[in-house]
Amino acid sequence: MTYDELLDKLIYLQEKIAWLENSNEELTNYVGTLVDKIDALEYKLKVFEQKANNESAVRDLKDETPPPHY
Repeated sequence: MTYDELLDKLIYLQEKIAWLENSNEELTNYVGTLVDKIDALEYKLKVFEQKANNESAVRDLKDETPPPHY
C-alpha cells in the first residue's frame, strides 16, 4: 500500500469512528428517554394498582344506588 492509500484509509476510518461515536451518543440519549418513560409508566401502573386494590374503590353493584334518571 502506498502512503496516499494508507492516508485515505486512515481518513476513512476516522470518519467512520466519528460517525459511530455520534450514533452511540444519539442512541444513549434515546435509551435514557425511554428509561424515563418506562419509569413514569411503572409509577402510573403502581398508582393504578393501588387504587384498584383499594376496597373503597370497587363496590358491589347491589350496593350502588341507580342514577336519578331511572
